[in-house]
Amino acid sequence: MRHHPFLSLVALTLALPLWANATSFRLTVVDATGAGFPDVLVIVKSLDGKGELFRVLTDGAGKIPERDLAQGLYRAIATCPYGICETEVREFFVREKPVELELKVAVSPTKGNIAVIGPSLRMRVQVLNAAGMPVESAALLVRDECAVDERWYNTDTNGEVEVTLPDGAVIFAAVFKDFLAREKVERAKLEEFVTQGKKLVIQLR
Repeated sequence: MRHHPFLSLVALTLALPLWANATSFRLTVVDATGAGFPDVLVIVKSLDGKGELFRVLTDGAGKIPERDLAQGLYRAIATCPYGICETEVREFFVREKPVELELKVAVSPTKGNIAVIGPSLRMRVQVLNAAGMPVESAALLVRDECAVDERWYNTDTNGEVEVTLPDGAVIFAAVFKDFLAREKVERAKLEEFVTQGKKLVIQLR
């Protein structure tokens, strides 16, 4: 069948906006020494409602094949299928510039069957902009290190919201427009904040 030149041109023109919004994405997984970590499972998910996009094992240099991603908010998860490394999770933005992400994972220590159960802690978190002013309606993600227990919140007119803390160290990721601030806070520090009635302040840069 012969293709009409005009129809081919229309099809190409319609496809251009999709390619224009695509940005190259490269990811490397390294160990504690900075060397590439092979055979780590990398999972990339959209946090804009598109779900999981792909999963792939790192090569001998700890890299995954380069991908094109549409602009948006994403999460990368690096984990070992056989449990030889700790899971590392990172939220990131894709905009016009190419994204190069490096995830550092630690070798898993030997673990016993220990379960710690206790009451949930709650605390207030405030999100500020670069000028130090409260940010209303900022999205705040509060999760554990492996992103198993996670909740989304929205700040009030004072840039504040009360959150429930998952167990262990907690990752806070504040998102507002094109700004993303990510902070990891150890459990002892969080308990100190709660005991003293302090709020955690996260500033967007």
